[in-house]
Amino acid sequence: MVEPVLSVEGLSVRIAGLHILQGVSFEVAPTGVTVLLGRNGVGKTTTLRAIVGLTPRGGEVRGTVRMGARSLLARPTHRLVRDGLGYVPEDRCVFAALTVAENLRLAERRGVAPAYDKVFALFPELERRGRQRAGSLSGGQQQMLAIGRVLLNDNRLLLVEQNLAVVRRLATDAVVLSAGKVAWTGDAQELLLETALTKSLLGVGSAEVHR
Repeated sequence: MVEPVLSVEGLSVRIAGLHILQGVSFEVAPTGVTVLLGRNGVGKTTTLRAIVGLTPRGGEVRGTVRMGARSLLARPTHRLVRDGLGYVPEDRCVFAALTVAENLRLAERRGVAPAYDKVFALFPELERRGRQRAGSLSGGQQQMLAIGRVLLNDNRLLLVEQNLAVVRRLATDAVVLSAGKVAWTGDAQELLLETALTKSLLGVGSAEVHR
C-alpha cells in the first residue's frame, strides 16, 4: 500500500468548554486532492487549524496527526511550515499594509530558491501588481496571493480552505464531517454527483454544488 502523506487518528479538540472534534480520523493520499466537507460549524476549520498548530490558546487537542512518519501535534507552526506543510486559510490573512511583492518575499524560506516563475505562471496578476498594497486587492486577488505564498516553496502537503465550486473541479477524495465526527469518506466526484447523498451530508443538492 502507498503510505498516506497525512494520517489523522482520533483527533479531539475542546475549545472554551466546547467539544468541537470528537475522534476524527482520516488519511490523505500522496497524490490527488482530498477535500474536507461538511455543513457550517461542524469542525472543518478546527480540524485544519489543529493540524497546523493554530488551535486557540487554552484549547485542548488530543489524538495523533502524522505527515509521513513525523508526528505534527505539539510542534510549533513555524517548524511545520519549514518541514513542508503549507496552509491557506479561508480569510486569506494577507498583510494588508504591505505590497504584493513584500507579502511574497515574507514567505521565502532560508536556503530554498523561491519558485517565482511557477507562481507568476499560475497567477500573472501577482507579478503585474507587485507594487500594489495587498489590502487594496479584490477578494479573488487576495486569494491568489495567499495561494501564491505557499506555492513559492516545495511543500509536501497543502491545506487550502476553498469553496465548493473549486472543490468540484479539483477533488479526487472526500471526507465529510458532521457534528465533529467523520460521517462519510470516499470518491469525491461520486459524492458530488449523488443528489440525495449531498443533500443529506452537506445540506445542498448536486445542482447547487455544480454552480
